[in-house]
Amino acid sequence: MFHAQRGGNLRPLGRRDRQIQQYGGFSGFAPYASDALTLIADAARSAGSVDHGRIRAYLRSQVGEGMAGPYAFAPSRHSGMERASLGVYTVDNGAWTRIS
Repeated sequence: MFHAQRGGNLRPLGRRDRQIQQYGGFSGFAPYASDALTLIADAARSAGSVDHGRIRAYLRSQVGEGMAGPYAFAPSRHSGMERASLGVYTVDNGAWTRIS
């Protein structure tokens, strides 16, 4: 799928644009929910159990890329989100600029 830009140029639709086109809207929370479901399902499948202790043990050893960004879990970092994937942005004329 492509999206027309000013001047008639076409660019590939991003994930957000495709979701809006397909479902009529986008929630900024959707990527985190998708990642959470995928992480838990993969952990239960790999652990062979839905026991929370086994799932936690599996997650603590995981490093990977999700829709919302990179994840790396550790006993002292339970959210899994890498510091580099978190930031504050501004939008000016449709351009995103990271400010921190």
